[in-house]
Amino acid sequence: MTALFLRKFPGPLTNIALALNLDPKFAKRPTETVIMGGNVYGIGNIDAKHTAEFNFGADPEAAYVVLERMRCPLTIVPWEATCFENDDMLGFVDEVAVAYALSGDKIVKKHRMLRASVELSGEYTRHIFILQSLLWNMV
Repeated sequence: MTALFLRKFPGPLTNIALALNLDPKFAKRPTETVIMGGNVYGIGNIDAKHTAEFNFGADPEAAYVVLERMRCPLTIVPWEATCFENDDMLGFVDEVAVAYALSGDKIVKKHRMLRASVELSGEYTRHIFILQSLLWNMV
């Protein structure tokens, strides 16, 4: 039933958060959840919120609920996943998330286990994707 609901009403984590509220056992059902969302460096793709990535900026409360309450491994493919060294952004980050969901570690260059959350207050920081540490290259 929950899977049908999510297919019928897709959205930027809103429906997964609703599924968690309607069925708390849903948190343990998936073996993994792949999320295209958030941004590591605070440069977003929404004009009105220059620091927001669309999926987390559209419904930060839902993103917060999903990150806090899902009890399966979460893989987050951030907005910068398709940013190259010359700062060119390509528009296929959703496809990268799907490719990861289908092929896993075969296509991943960097993969780190970090605690993540979403800021829900502040005029400029609401919707910001927060990682445990941005110094993963130094660890």
